[in-house]
Amino acid sequence: MSPADEARRLLDQAGAQVDKARGLIEQGEGVDLAPMEARITELCAAIAALGEAEARALRPALVGLLDEVTRLGEELKRRHRDLGTELQGLAERTRAATAYGRRGGKS
Repeated sequence: MSPADEARRLLDQAGAQVDKARGLIEQGEGVDLAPMEARITELCAAIAALGEAEARALRPALVGLLDEVTRLGEELKRRHRDLGTELQGLAERTRAATAYGRRGGKS
């Protein structure tokens, strides 16, 4: 496989990993980003080894991947914010239940 083909393969794999991560987030599942980070690190090394013309040919696909990673980051931030809100609500309900439980025992 040529270096340019290897870079394209890594680019496709990274894109697939981003898509999978976004799908898991939409389902409310946890996401391990370490494999994606490793793949993108490999991709960067593969691109660095290419000639200028070969690397330039990958630019549109790289910009697309960057957009997808940015969207993934935004979705992770939103999910984190939503979880914080849910946890805060749970804590408030727990405090209320504890307070009512204490009153109930004093009657």
